[in-house]
Amino acid sequence: MIISDVQLGDGLSFEIFQAINNIKPIIMVTAYHQYAVRAFKENSVDYLLKPVTKEKLHLAIQKFQYSRIKGLDIEGILKGYLFNKKTY
Repeated sequence: MIISDVQLGDGLSFEIFQAINNIKPIIMVTAYHQYAVRAFKENSVDYLLKPVTKEKLHLAIQKFQYSRIKGLDIEGILKGYLFNKKTY
């Protein structure tokens, strides 16, 4: 998980995520509401507007943890389906 501010001193954090082909979940923290849609396209779990309270950050981290636990094992499901075919 990455917690990142949208606007950095030398540009936007989106440029970094694209350059490294980021696949890790991100919690975006910013004072700018206009980047919310783009943040979710960059694998964002939550988008927090400043000032961020301890409670909001805690909820965002819980959201991340919950989504990781509840994620489906698609590959495992497909393997199970492919190897357990029954003939009728």
